Amino acid sequence: MAKSLLKEYPGFAAIARGYHAPILVATLIMSVASLLALGFPIALKNMVENYAADGTYMKWALGGAAILVAALVLQAYGSLRATMVSERLQAALRLHLYRQLLGKQMAFHREHGPGDLMSALYSDVGQLSSLYTNLLPSGISSALILAGASIALGRLDASLALLLLIAAGLVFV
Repeated sequence: MAKSLLKEYPGFAAIARGYHAPILVATLIMSVASLLALGFPIALKNMVENYAADGTYMKWALGGAAILVAALVLQAYGSLRATMVSERLQAALRLHLYRQLLGKQMAFHREHGPGDLMSALYSDVGQLSSLYTNLLPSGISSALILAGASIALGRLDASLALLLLIAAGLVFV
């Protein structure tokens, strides 16, 4: 019913457009966190190589820990922002739909029934909001992780990178 909501109530698209900037900020934060997380395996590799070569590893261990902490903090902050935007968008869409439904004739309410209307207010609006606020940030972040992991693994071990791409291809199929 989410598609029919967009067709029936064109104001939904205008409301969603008002949330593009906060959604893009959350997407950017989660993408930076994903890219930072990819630096951890490289720092770990350099730590092991330096320890094997001359016994020093502390700067790479601290660098890897700092990268990991920064990535986790940014990921948590980006997820929190995406959730906040999602809740605000859902509230705005529900309010708009509620006002639209209040203006309808009684025949409309008899025809659709309370179950359909409640479903539209809760399930359909939630799905529409999730499309914008959850799928976009996590989808872009996941794509960046796949691309970055392929590049990082290619630098570490080409056969592992090939194995990752094959496994990711199987998951997508």
